[in-house]
Amino acid sequence: MTTNKLDRRVQRTRRALSKALIELILEKGYDAVRIQDIAERANLRAATLYLHYRNKEDLLLNTLETMFDDLVETLQSLQQDDVGETVHQEFKLVFRHVQDNKDLYRVIMGGQGSTAVRTRIRDYIAAQSAHRIRKRLEQLGASESSFPLSVDFVSTYVGGSLLALITQWLEDDGGHSAAMMGKISERLILRGIQSLLEPYDREGFPRL
Repeated sequence: MTTNKLDRRVQRTRRALSKALIELILEKGYDAVRIQDIAERANLRAATLYLHYRNKEDLLLNTLETMFDDLVETLQSLQQDDVGETVHQEFKLVFRHVQDNKDLYRVIMGGQGSTAVRTRIRDYIAAQSAHRIRKRLEQLGASESSFPLSVDFVSTYVGGSLLALITQWLEDDGGHSAAMMGKISERLILRGIQSLLEPYDREGFPRL
């Protein structure tokens, strides 16, 4: 069997396992789902699942990471020299991504997913925020050591805040559009960070 055919088979297997896990969590709740349940739903043997993942949490984390890979590719297409001109669009795309994958996010945010998965989402958002803050400081000719708060501290705040907004949005069943949630996130989350950057930005900068 060629490498390409093997890779395609691995991809099909992993997609089937991911789909089966999400369906079962939505039906039964995370804790009630067994490895055997996942394998049977995917028409595979339990041993096949263990060839790819350590356990169901590992499967869920990998499913999430695959989704994030797609999101990162989309966000990177927006990245320009001026961070402030793109960040509000990025918030909108994050909520659109959640909307497109709402079943999985409901699993994670609704208390059925593991704490480790929710922490992974927060840390992912925080890492993206830290990159943005550091890039903006570089644009303004300011050193990170002169920033009044730790960049990692501020970015963790951003990650936790955005995660809370996503959770509320899902609980409200998407009462606002993804575009509106992007604007809400920008106004609620970024105002404080903007105030931290203002001393460096003599001309005024409307968005982080």
